[in-house]
Amino acid sequence: MANEYTYHNFIWKGIFGNINTNRIYPRFKKGEQFTSGFFSITHNCVALPNYTIKNSETKLYLSIKDIGEGFEFTSNWIATKMKGAFLETIFDDIVHQNKIENEYINWRGTLFRSLLEIKEKATDLKLVKSSENKIEFSFKVHLSQLQATFEPVEFLDPKFIVELTNKSPKEVYLIGVDYLDIDDKKCIGVLKTILEEIPFAGLIIGIAYFNEGKSELSNQYILNALKEIEEIDFEDKFIGLIAEIIATNELNLGIADDRTIRMFFDVLSLNQSGSALIKLSYLILSRNLKHLKAFALENVSIATDFNLKEESEFKKVAGFHIICSVLLWNDKFDEVEEYHSYFLNENNDFIKYHFEQVESYIILALAKNNLNFISNLILDFPHLKNRASGLFNAWSFNNDEIRNKNWSNLNLHNFGKIIKAREQYCD
Repeated sequence: MANEYTYHNFIWKGIFGNINTNRIYPRFKKGEQFTSGFFSITHNCVALPNYTIKNSETKLYLSIKDIGEGFEFTSNWIATKMKGAFLETIFDDIVHQNKIENEYINWRGTLFRSLLEIKEKATDLKLVKSSENKIEFSFKVHLSQLQATFEPVEFLDPKFIVELTNKSPKEVYLIGVDYLDIDDKKCIGVLKTILEEIPFAGLIIGIAYFNEGKSELSNQYILNALKEIEEIDFEDKFIGLIAEIIATNELNLGIADDRTIRMFFDVLSLNQSGSALIKLSYLILSRNLKHLKAFALENVSIATDFNLKEESEFKKVAGFHIICSVLLWNDKFDEVEEYHSYFLNENNDFIKYHFEQVESYIILALAKNNLNFISNLILDFPHLKNRASGLFNAWSFNNDEIRNKNWSNLNLHNFGKIIKAREQYCD
């Protein structure tokens, strides 16, 4: 069965946010050489409704399906009459007439460029506009069209490369390390020039790729380096850092298993990393390891103080999403209410761009069926009632003592989510 990522009746801004924060592509596990190409074509696909959609509240359907050697994109939305007609015109110009000159400005120019960039990579492009101005758009794209040619060393100035050749490998290593966390691409490019002479540089390259969000390449360089330098003694703090990066990469790539959990345990035995405590707790929760439920609770209790001191506001908010989810799993309703405002408040980037994670938290809360907690949730964060109305309606409908209930398909779908969570996470 094909792996499919689907948005149904979503406001386009929520999808756009998930694209920008790379929440979609990792689910397909296709390899990081296709990441930037996937980002580009998905961005362009969502740009079409962005510039033609009827209004900001109009819902968009988007499906991205893994078809083996590529992806199949399908979307539909209601456009304005004028903009829908313009999209039809440029579709005919670009797809059927092979027009490439962009003679438009403002939103028309952006729309033309987005569609042209899709056409340059995709096949089987189809666009149909109904009499009600509903747009149906689809295409397929082969992985070869998404292949990235990025190689950090290509970004180095030729004069700089010549300068490096006049230095010893140790000097080049120190230059590369100085760029770590400051300019990670340059760090990678510099250290790749001395990788054969100094295998240890592979660890630093792996850390730099981790900073760049490239989990697969990060683990590749770290694991290769560790094979070469096993005889070197590391400080416990550095071992803990490398182990946490490897385990986090596996978590990001969706390949976390029991070994990943053991690795996080090893990290905690070396140094009590607040981020490792949170990530391990997330693994225990997501895999529903009931025998470690109390341990996860102990972890987040310790991690709370670490997370409060987190300098990155986004990491702090994301951390509290995990902490509160574990607390909720353990029925710590009063403690949850102390911290869930970090990610439930209406104006924060996490709820804007990662509402799926917020929705999973709401599902768990509804599954717990604590009337006082759910009432407070609705009163304290009224915007959630609108954003997740289907879930709240399904929960409320189920709790009403009404005979001969008329369940809609949407209610049944959302009610199924609540029941599944109740079976998994409620004792």
